[in-house]
Amino acid sequence: MPSCLLPTPIQIAELHNILRSNAAPVETMAASFRSAIDACRPELARYDAEIQRLQTLLSGLVSDRTNLVSYIAGCQSALAPIRRLPTELLTNIFEMGSPPIEIYDISEEITPAQELDRLAQRHLLQLSQVSSGWHRVVMSTPSLWSMITVDMTLWHACPVSSETLLSLLSSALIRGQSHRLKIQLAVKYRVHSATRPVLELLARHARRWHDVFFWIDCDSMQWLSAAKGNLHLLERLNLSVDGQRQEIDFFEVAPRLKEVIFLGRPAVIPHLPWGQLQEFQYSGETNMRPSHGLALIQNLAPGTTFTFAPHLPDTSAGTAWPPVSSNIRQLILILHSHESSMESTNILGQILGSLTLPSLDFLEFTSPLEESPTPEEELLVWHQASFLALASRSSFHTHLTTLDISILITEDELVECLAVLPLLEDLSIADPANGKHILITDTLLHRLARKPQQPPLVPHLQHVCLISFLWFTDSIFLDFVTSRIGPGRSKDDMRFRAVLEQRPACNRELGPDTTARLSELESQGELWFDWFEIRADDGSG
Repeated sequence: MPSCLLPTPIQIAELHNILRSNAAPVETMAASFRSAIDACRPELARYDAEIQRLQTLLSGLVSDRTNLVSYIAGCQSALAPIRRLPTELLTNIFEMGSPPIEIYDISEEITPAQELDRLAQRHLLQLSQVSSGWHRVVMSTPSLWSMITVDMTLWHACPVSSETLLSLLSSALIRGQSHRLKIQLAVKYRVHSATRPVLELLARHARRWHDVFFWIDCDSMQWLSAAKGNLHLLERLNLSVDGQRQEIDFFEVAPRLKEVIFLGRPAVIPHLPWGQLQEFQYSGETNMRPSHGLALIQNLAPGTTFTFAPHLPDTSAGTAWPPVSSNIRQLILILHSHESSMESTNILGQILGSLTLPSLDFLEFTSPLEESPTPEEELLVWHQASFLALASRSSFHTHLTTLDISILITEDELVECLAVLPLLEDLSIADPANGKHILITDTLLHRLARKPQQPPLVPHLQHVCLISFLWFTDSIFLDFVTSRIGPGRSKDDMRFRAVLEQRPACNRELGPDTTARLSELESQGELWFDWFEIRADDGSG
């Protein structure tokens, strides 16, 4: 209870007046002050004791409350939905949370410290430390450990020994148990003393290889030879091999292998089960004769897709290439050119002039130089005569249904090509990325549109993709699209699809009336229309 000695407001005011005046109090007031001092000492002691008691009580209350909060939080955690997730779903979440790894760029912008983290699968180890349950899931789920990336070009600068790095790799492989593996490996010219033990370790797990990318030199390939006869799960093989000549025979027996990508000299291409491949991509080295790589098309079985990405020019550009015939179904030409337009055109002519493709239904021409604005002299230029000759001897008029041309071609050349491809259903064309020699204009769209009482160009066209600067008027574009969904179409034809990819430097967009009309046609089930802008850095087109 409050002390009876507590001063009144009048007493406090009188004391303040004396203190402000700096004068001594009169005797009666001085006696009152001395009496108050003597009487208040026991009261202060009583207050101190009570405060101590209350502080002890408060401390206990705070502690009790903290325990209750912690207990409630624990109860809520015990009831959290994530604890009821099936292990399979939790595993999928862990897999989606794994850091993305870009193939072909395993050395790009990766530091030695990051290489150490990647080998240790640090993201998984961190998840395993959240709880004993998560630790059990992480350590007992082989699929989480099924992605192996090793960049030995960084090992010399890693902050730990090669023995430790090798141990981390071995631990990850062991935790993967028998689950199929996706492997990305970079090792160049025995850059590290651990190269052989790393390759031999991976080879001991060859029975689990499913999707592998090896960036490697010929001499080091020998340390993978233990994989021979164990590649029962291998479906995708990506090899970038440096060197002159080496017998590589351990990929020849791989009953599930369907897709192969190879970069290097034809002489070091491994023995492959050519007859079962569905896709084969070949990229030659700089200044190597593309004719040697093109000859690989003869190894492919009917129905295969062949992607040919040579580096131009050929050092023997003036000589005739040997004729090559193949029953492949799809051909994709990714053509690099660093010479003048005339020289690159001649080489394209040699490629087309050497081929006969009597079963082809898909043909694509593209140039990496089209991914960003380039000087005019570096654009890959079309070779009309060679294409028309190829179309004639291969009877494209009876089977070619898809054509994608993303290199420099004139309007008249394109129309002449389309005239000999009456079964064409899919057409993709592009304005050059440097903004010169625009192809997609009002006149081209007018020639592609159906017209009353006239045989249409590309009568079976069902899908068109235009990579464009929009150098055409909206009304002409709309006329072209509507003509393709009008009465001239067969009842059996699918809904017409138009894709418009807008170049980054384009300074306009389709008008609102045009987009509204296209949306209306979509809602009526007459059209599929996609329109988007290509980002300047995405390499589209």
